[in-house]
Amino acid sequence: MTTLTAVAAGGSWGSAGTWSPAQVPTAADDCIINASMTGTVTIDGTSGSPSLCRSLDCTGCTHTLTFSLVNGVLNIGDGSGGSLTLAFGMTYNTNSDVSINFVSTTTGNVITAAGQFIGPLTFNGGGGSWTLSGNLHTAVLTLTRGTLNDGGNSVIAKIFSSSNSNTRALTMSGTWQLDNYPSSLFWDIGNSTGMTLSAGGSTIVTTNEPGTPAVFNGGGLTYGTLTCTDLEGQPLIISGANTFSALTFGNDAFTDSQVKLAANQIVTGT
Repeated sequence: MTTLTAVAAGGSWGSAGTWSPAQVPTAADDCIINASMTGTVTIDGTSGSPSLCRSLDCTGCTHTLTFSLVNGVLNIGDGSGGSLTLAFGMTYNTNSDVSINFVSTTTGNVITAAGQFIGPLTFNGGGGSWTLSGNLHTAVLTLTRGTLNDGGNSVIAKIFSSSNSNTRALTMSGTWQLDNYPSSLFWDIGNSTGMTLSAGGSTIVTTNEPGTPAVFNGGGLTYGTLTCTDLEGQPLIISGANTFSALTFGNDAFTDSQVKLAANQIVTGT
């Protein structure tokens, strides 16, 4: 394991000259981009050959981290770690097509978004665990393997997806704001095999986009509060025989609003 620090001019992630000591980061290396970097570091990995690091720490960075490709990919983590720390003062350029994959297979990893919008995130490390140290704003959040804990923080995303049969766990105690646009599906644990969900103290909120149904695939699990507002003539569809502590609906006086229940639901509170 080597600690690599970005040089002042920055450069392409996959170029040895971007880092000190001069070598291309591997999955075993910790990468640091701090205040001494006054240029731009550009992530140049692809799905077939992703950029790699064990961890990425941008504490103190006031300049730019960006992706060179529309579909750029960064894999973070190995068998000994896998944390991400961004900084409030930096510029982080991303979009809904680039992605960060967390692949650590060990526990104790921390994600600090520092107010930055992050593109799609996938958690896919068997035995790995990640905790949010602050609020998270991402595009698509996917839990394939491992354990994710929101740490009581807020999450904003277009969709949360974890429909598979791998061993995985999600602990929620904050507020999750999900959007159902452009896809109707905003929550998907349609296949809940292998999932351990602890969500009793959380709130899931979605707003119904005009012309688009809102679909919640709950997988027959137990949730906190589910709230759907602005049912503007399109249905909220709830599938799975789920349990909620509360369900809240608002239709903004649209007379043709609908809620469709695809199975029996249990509401223990309001």
